[in-house]
Amino acid sequence: MLSAGAKYERISLDAQSTQLIESRQMGVTDVARLLRIPPHKLYDLTRSTNNNIESQNIDAVVDGIRPWLTRIEAWVNADPHLLPAGNKIEFQIEGLLRGDSAARATFYSSGITAGWMTPQKAAQLENLPAPDELDYYLRPLAMAVVRPGQPDLLPDATPTDSTTGGTNG
Repeated sequence: MLSAGAKYERISLDAQSTQLIESRQMGVTDVARLLRIPPHKLYDLTRSTNNNIESQNIDAVVDGIRPWLTRIEAWVNADPHLLPAGNKIEFQIEGLLRGDSAARATFYSSGITAGWMTPQKAAQLENLPAPDELDYYLRPLAMAVVRPGQPDLLPDATPTDSTTGGTNG
């Protein structure tokens, strides 16, 4: 609806204006490439979807931030005037890599059930309360080491005497 004598006119861009817009778009991509960050971090969402933004965020940390942090760590750790002897610095960037909650849950679950991570450590890594009751390791019983000639001693098991069928002790 147009009022007060207004007329509809179609506006189109000529080839030169279209080329200018495309060149500015290329400028954003060039800057992103120079800074080693994904273009969506500079609000260029032409190739981004909700499905790949999380992956691109992780790539930004791994390919953009981590190399610089590694250089800074090496530089500071190599300079004896910056740190007392026997000390070192290390950046903790795991929080920046948290993107995928399902993958994190799978990682923690596999670590706890495989016996190389405690539930307390998993809670600490997620900045959750980590009481002392969670400081234990699980031992996968389906994969216990059994050597020929030696009984498999579980933490709560008592070795048996094979000649009498009774227990030792």
